[in-house]
Amino acid sequence: MIRLLLCLVLLACPASADPVVAAGDVLTASFQQTRQMGGALRPVHSRGRFLLFPERGVIWHTSEPVASYLVIDDQAMWQSVDGRKTRKIALRRVPEARILQTVLKAVLMRDWQQIEDRFGTRPRFDGARWKMTLDTGQGGRRAARITLTGTTFVERIDVRRNTGGHDVIEFADFSIRPARDLAELERLF
Repeated sequence: MIRLLLCLVLLACPASADPVVAAGDVLTASFQQTRQMGGALRPVHSRGRFLLFPERGVIWHTSEPVASYLVIDDQAMWQSVDGRKTRKIALRRVPEARILQTVLKAVLMRDWQQIEDRFGTRPRFDGARWKMTLDTGQGGRRAARITLTGTTFVERIDVRRNTGGHDVIEFADFSIRPARDLAELERLF
């Protein structure tokens, strides 16, 4: 579920006024996630590939520890294991997803004013590096504070949940590819 929160925030460098990913293209990256549940002794680790289809949504392809897909569009999210949808949830039932859906669209369109209006923050720059912290406050059930850092793209997302849990997702190996090259995955939508 935390990936739902995080999938919506792969950002490009805020210095540019151009959209991050052009229509017809897909942003891909590898990811590694470490999740520490409140009260758990050991963290859970996962890794895989992230694909952002601007016109369609996001696909998280987890390869470890269990192969699966998490697909998110404007209306719902669902998981697929062994080619079968295991569950589907309307985004309106997940307030934190709607918050970050707003953030994703604003970032991809370079609408920093919308983020400032909603969260009262803008990215802070230190040379080529930038950092932005979003405080979901009462609006998010799980995520209390989301910190994003990066250069050209988001390289790290740190989520501190109200429940005491903590997630870190690190991204690498970014590429922008034509959607037609990934048609087999786009069919998951």
